[in-house]
Amino acid sequence: MRKSSPSFVVKDTSGLREVRLALIGNWSSLLIELLGKPQRRTARQWRWNRHGSLSAVVSGAKLGTWFDHERGIGGGPLELIAREQNSDWRGAADWARRWLGMPQWQPSRLLSAQDDAAPMLRRPEGATVAQIADATGWAQHTVRGFFAGLKKRQGINVEIAERIRQVGPNKQGAKGSYTVYRVAE
Repeated sequence: MRKSSPSFVVKDTSGLREVRLALIGNWSSLLIELLGKPQRRTARQWRWNRHGSLSAVVSGAKLGTWFDHERGIGGGPLELIAREQNSDWRGAADWARRWLGMPQWQPSRLLSAQDDAAPMLRRPEGATVAQIADATGWAQHTVRGFFAGLKKRQGINVEIAERIRQVGPNKQGAKGSYTVYRVAE
């Protein structure tokens, strides 16, 4: 194991939160890997660059944060990786997962969920947001975002096939109202 290799490896293959927590658990090793040996150290903070303009918090409530005083930018571990690796957040997350020894993300879950949702919209009777959310495991706002993505990325229009409005007493909306969507012909 290299001197700056991570000591805290997470086997969970889920999202960015686990990656971020694992990086914070290995914060000192990550800093040395990305920035080299610090020029100045205190119990709470390490500093690099001329005049110590890049600082990283290594203990306390703000553990896992950094700030570049020359450029006026800072953030957490993924932002530091993106800055040092000259990449976007996805490239930083991929680099982090490799460095931590975690498996890479598999896009098949998202693609299979999309493959489940699109045929539901092509049915003559269409589908509700709740039906698609149940079939894919997505939140309802994610389903609506999927509709927008279909139009933007694939040029597929999703139209409202039918609105069912349940009206309660005093003309107030009642639970049970829903909208049926389908692909526009």
